[in-house]
Parts: sequence; C-alpha cells; structure tokens
Amino acid sequence: MIIPDDMVQSSGYVFGGEYNVDRYLRPSPTILDIGANIGAFSRWAGRHRWPQSTIYAYEPSVNCYDLLVKNTKDLPNVHCNQLAVGASAGRSFLYDGLHNRGMSSMVK
Repeated sequence: MIIPDDMVQSSGYVFGGEYNVDRYLRPSPTILDIGANIGAFSRWAGRHRWPQSTIYAYEPSVNCYDLLVKNTKDLPNVHCNQLAVGASAGRSFLYDGLHNRGMSSMVK
C-alpha cells in the first residue's frame, strides 16, 4: 500500500483495528466509504475484515483518489468513485492540503 508520510499514523490506526466491530458478524455487507481518502479503510475492510463485502469508496480529491485507486486495484470488491457525497447537489468542494492530505470541507 502506498501511504504518504503525512498519513502513516492515521493509516496505522485503521490497520490496528480502529474500525473493528466484532459484534457485526454479517460476512458480506455492502459498505459505503464516504471520504475514502487513500483507501486505508477500504483496503482493511475489503481484504482483512470483510473480504466478501462490496465496498463503494467515494473520494473527490484528485491526489487522494489516485492513491485510493492504486491502493485498492487488487481488490475486485472495492469500487472507487471520484465524487463528493453530500446532502444536496450544487455545493462547491474546498480542498485544504495544508494540515492533512485528506482534510477537506463542503462549502456553499
């Protein structure tokens, strides 16, 4: 997996079990990864936790999306979409890469 230096710590949390929910035992859930960033959660969920799942990963940032695709290309159950997800259409997307590669917000 390709992990930029500024994402190593947060990606480590994901692979360390940050999102592990032992109570959820369904073997093949449909998962929406909204704000998929570089794909750490999609990769962990699609390969290690729920390998029989179907994952729809959404990431609007070009830089993050490119890594999302690279990091999940060997997982046929992960479907990448370069889109923002919000309550309504017509909002503008603001990307601020100063503090974190994946920090972003939706503005009117």
